[in-house]
Amino acid sequence: MSEYSDRVIGSDIQDLGFGRVIDFLAENASAMINARSNWIITNPPFKHGDAFVLRALELAEDGVAVLVRCAFAEGRGRYERLFRDNPPTVRLQFVDRVVMHKGDPPDPDIPLPVWDKKKRKYVMRKPSTATSYEWMVWDKSRAGQKTETDWLDTKRAELTRPGDYDAPKLPLAA
Repeated sequence: MSEYSDRVIGSDIQDLGFGRVIDFLAENASAMINARSNWIITNPPFKHGDAFVLRALELAEDGVAVLVRCAFAEGRGRYERLFRDNPPTVRLQFVDRVVMHKGDPPDPDIPLPVWDKKKRKYVMRKPSTATSYEWMVWDKSRAGQKTETDWLDTKRAELTRPGDYDAPKLPLAA
């Protein structure tokens, strides 16, 4: 993101070796960030996603963008807590599945050995996921407008840079 903005603050509730360690939902989070932000862009924990969006809407001057599973839009409770009074400006659905794995992400273009339970042997497969993701965006300059939906045809390979993926470490379980 630093390619697009002069000021970027990275944070997480855990020490991941970069950025600041901040509990975003804590009352003193804005003081720990040490400034109001134009935009808050995050991938919130699913079960606290609505709280993250509401907090981000308090802190951000211009808007909020969250990368979430598409299932984030479902549910009466989340609708009543978040979407009824704060609908997103736009929902951007990824055309292709976004490969997200806990820990070091494997390169989705390089097949890895994966244990196949039916064949009872290792087979080579590209990493994949059954989960679909989208960006939800709240643009404060467009508040009150009907939510737009569009698709992101990202062509991931065109956006990948050297060093985005570490070399594979261990076989994955199927």
